[in-house]
Amino acid sequence: YDERRGIASGTEAAARYLADLRERLGSWELALVAYAIGYKRTGDAVTTFGTTDFWELAPSLPHAATVYVAEVMGTAVLLANLDRFGLDTVKRAEPTSVSELDVPAGTSIPLVARAAAVAAVTLRELNPEYGSDMVPATSFPMVVHVPSGSLARTRELLPLLQEGKDIGALTNGGVTEAGTPDALRVISHGTDK
Repeated sequence: YDERRGIASGTEAAARYLADLRERLGSWELALVAYAIGYKRTGDAVTTFGTTDFWELAPSLPHAATVYVAEVMGTAVLLANLDRFGLDTVKRAEPTSVSELDVPAGTSIPLVARAAAVAAVTLRELNPEYGSDMVPATSFPMVVHVPSGSLARTRELLPLLQEGKDIGALTNGGVTEAGTPDALRVISHGTDK
């Protein structure tokens, strides 16, 4: 289990860290440099050259750090001006809405997927912080992210699956809330395909 790999927790931690660096160093450019090479190295460069102007410091900074700043800023400019780059007609994928489900230690991720009527690979993608198919042993419940539309179903069916009960009769005669062939295979065959 590596919380840094979690989608929400990793993003929140990175955003807080970047905001802190921006406050300390006075610009987004220097915050990005510090994010790339570390606060100490960036602070040492500011002290050595006596300036907080990224453009003055750029020639003396590691090449990879200045490239990183250019990539991030270029991406921000592109996303803010999709029409100018001919990308305003690109259809964006809808974000996946997820909910948090408390599960006991030792819970099988594929079992949660079966209860949620989603493929195990989908659940793994939503939970990259788990390095295996088992929730680690802890003295407290762990959180598994499941698609929001299947949260109630998962809460209801997971305890039954953990007890080894057959849930086929509880899924509307084999028709699941998700109503997809993949979901049916997950429930009726216990596979993650």
